Parts: sequence; C-alpha cells; structure tokens
Amino acid sequence: MTRIAAVDIGSNSVLMCVGEIVGGGDLRIVYDSARVSRLGERLDRTGRLGPAAVHRTVRILEECGRKARILGVAVARAVATAAVREAANPEALLGPGARALGFSVDLISGEHEAALTFLGVTGAASTDPVLIVDVGGASTEIVLGREGRVERSVSMPIGARRLAETVPSEDILRFFVRVISVIPDDLGPEAAAGRRVIAVGGTATTLAAVRHGLTRYDPERVEGTCFTRTELAGLVEEIAGVPPADRARIPGISEARADIIA
Repeated sequence: MTRIAAVDIGSNSVLMCVGEIVGGGDLRIVYDSARVSRLGERLDRTGRLGPAAVHRTVRILEECGRKARILGVAVARAVATAAVREAANPEALLGPGARALGFSVDLISGEHEAALTFLGVTGAASTDPVLIVDVGGASTEIVLGREGRVERSVSMPIGARRLAETVPSEDILRFFVRVISVIPDDLGPEAAAGRRVIAVGGTATTLAAVRHGLTRYDPERVEGTCFTRTELAGLVEEIAGVPPADRARIPGISEARADIIA
C-alpha cells in the first residue's frame, strides 16, 4: 500500500501525519504527531527566524524524516507557513529543513494555507456551507466554503504565540482593538449565518481537551467537540484567570502551550 506523509511547519509547532491508501481510495492514518518548536519566537521583535528556534525546528524535522523512512513513505510533502513567510531570512529554515527531512519544503501563501485547511476539514466531496477558523501561532485563517470549494479566505497576522509575546496582559483593551482591526468588515458574526463553524489548530484542540478534562490527549474525544459561545467564553475566562506557570496543572493543557493558550 502507498504511504503518504504530510509535514506542516507552523509558527509554534510541527505536525506530521502519515497515511496509507486503502480500498476505495480512503486514507488510513498510521502515524500522527505534533511537536512544539516555537519557530516564530521573537519574530515580531527581530523580523528574523532566530538560530535557537531554527535549531529546535530542524531537530524535530530530522525525527520526522527518520519516521518517514522507517514507515516506508513513498510520497511526502512539507509546507512552511506564517513564521517563514514573514521572516527576512526564510532560507535559514527552508534549506536545513529540507536536508533534515530528506525532501523539499514548500513555502506557501496564506491563501494556499487556507485552501488546504478547507480540504483537510471538509474533504473534496463536502457540500455543507462552512466557516472554518484556524488559529495558529503567528496567523489566523478564516475560510468560507461550500460545495467542495473555497468561496473566500483571509489570512490575518494574529496568532497565539504572536499575541502572547506582543500584547501585555494589562493592556487587554489594545489587544482587542488590534485583533478587530485586521478582521475584514464583512467577516463579522453575520458571516456565520447558516454555516457550520469549525475551529481547527492547537488552540481549539487544547480548549476541547480542557473541556473533557483529558490528562492524556485523545483525538477521538477532541474531534467534533461542540461549544456554545457562552461555554467557550467561560472556559477562556477560567484559563486566563490562572497564572501561566500554573496552567499546565489544568487537565488538557500541556506545558508547551501553558504560556500562550490564553
């Protein structure tokens, strides 16, 4: 059976998924991992990918390359997103990353990232109208789609790590002004009318894990978790009220996300 690997080099983490094509063209997942790399650390301050952040990320990519070889992957693709897009020195990651993996790393646009997110969430055969929100480390994508195609997408320069590093906790009003200022006027709450709203990414899955009180991450329990707006607001308020140093004690929050989840 043909095995395929996908590697997503994000601003805060590296994701790897390996699947094999089975009867009828379905994909069976044989390996799935998420490792925190903090590649976008201090990017807003320096405009560059830092040596330590690149080193951490390349070490993770070396492990991904070894795993791909062990699992007999025949087709592999890796993409880099917001942190590398915005950095003045993208080559610091692209070249070493490709050598570590053993296959090329493509730098993709925010629009391409949004389109891939849409396909990953819905599948090509989906007809339901959806609004997808993908909160990453340095960017957030909003995608509207139906009938198996993207109707509109926008990539915004706000993300969990970026906001944690650049917005002081005592200046929360300025934080909200900054977030609201980059959301297009016609993508307010009314854009979700009649659509399923689907959240993806580490922020969303962590909130779901907290909701279920998971001491060990379980993707089957996290997948499909539903929140009302009131429930989500209450959970965020609860987490934000706990000092960052103590958040990892909350079931569902890993030490690697404790400082940025709020």
